[in-house]
Amino acid sequence: MPYLKNNEQSTFYQNLLFRSCLNPYEKDEKGNYVSDLCKVYAENNKKYVLKIIDENATRSDGVAVSIDDIFFTYDTIIRQNKWGIDNLNTRDQITVALEDGKIKVEFPTENKDNILLFTNAILPKHILQNTTLENYRTDFALAPVTNNCAMIMPQNTDINSLIFDVTQCKNTNFAYYQIKSYDSFDEFQENKGDEIIDLYESPYELQGYTSKNILTSKLS
Repeated sequence: MPYLKNNEQSTFYQNLLFRSCLNPYEKDEKGNYVSDLCKVYAENNKKYVLKIIDENATRSDGVAVSIDDIFFTYDTIIRQNKWGIDNLNTRDQITVALEDGKIKVEFPTENKDNILLFTNAILPKHILQNTTLENYRTDFALAPVTNNCAMIMPQNTDINSLIFDVTQCKNTNFAYYQIKSYDSFDEFQENKGDEIIDLYESPYELQGYTSKNILTSKLS
């Protein structure tokens, strides 16, 4: 879930479900992040102005994504750190203001990496504004209200597996993407089939698989 983990793999999975102001996986010819939900105007590397540009974006429950969702995410979730998430503790020094349909964000110091804040997932205010961290980890995680192309497939046959339906995602040759957890590496080797393994985490080298180039590296 967004903001609970921010490592590379977690961010990738989160991006299948949630959109951001700036797409964390796409840059233009100048090396700048491409706009997704928002246009980000940089006065410098300290002050930014955001305006929502995809006004037709809706969530999986049919509710439109609004500027209030963006303000809620940056101010309540991140700046105020409503849920006391450890990796957000230093964000209380930024200022976030909503004025005339635009969001103004100012950082305490000037840094080119400040732009990375806007690659974070935008969450639904109407679902989460009165939700506790525990409910976010459980109820919302089981049935997230998403705003990107992927969906989590409902299934109860494998509690150690998450399956994403990515058939509605552009620029991908896959229909499904699965995250699978095994009790041991031996069990993993015993159960491996003909599926494509994108990445695995283990101290051992997986035998019997080779790297293959697919038509695109983009899965979302």
